[in-house]
Amino acid sequence: MVTASDTLLAYEEQIFARYTASLAALIAEETGARPTDVEPVVVAHSLIGLHRSLVGYVRRGTLAGTPNTILARQLRAQARRAVNRLDHGLADYGSMTTRQATR
Repeated sequence: MVTASDTLLAYEEQIFARYTASLAALIAEETGARPTDVEPVVVAHSLIGLHRSLVGYVRRGTLAGTPNTILARQLRAQARRAVNRLDHGLADYGSMTTRQATR
């Protein structure tokens, strides 16, 4: 239903923007960052981006008729890979070695 409604998609965007701003403020407070520091905002966007990507993955799988047990297993694998990428950084992402190792 959400993906079929421009209004609901716009509202979802607003919700994610609020979540991202709130998370960035909390991260800044917890880490003692200055109000002008970009790092807490980048971290918040990364974490909310991970969440949004996984929500999108589930939506696409659901719309494609993927059985829930299979979708849950695939989602866990996708989440592990994505968290691992965030944990280890982006410096080698897309290199031939990285692409071969993830297949």
